[in-house]
Amino acid sequence: RLRTILAQAEPDLRAIANARAILERCGAREYTRERARGEREEALKRLESAGVVGHDALERLRHIVVSAISA
Repeated sequence: RLRTILAQAEPDLRAIANARAILERCGAREYTRERARGEREEALKRLESAGVVGHDALERLRHIVVSAISA
């Protein structure tokens, strides 16, 4: 059913609601949050290990990244 909805050029509001419900039931939201957290942590580790950013700048970047990806 999801494939059918996604294949529509201009799905109506009911089709969009059905697609969202399908995605919710299969755990897409939690999966996306987990992936975002993992990507966030990996990005922060890489920044820290690169050693090219000073401590204060790294902390500001960390704050920005955590704020942007607060999954």
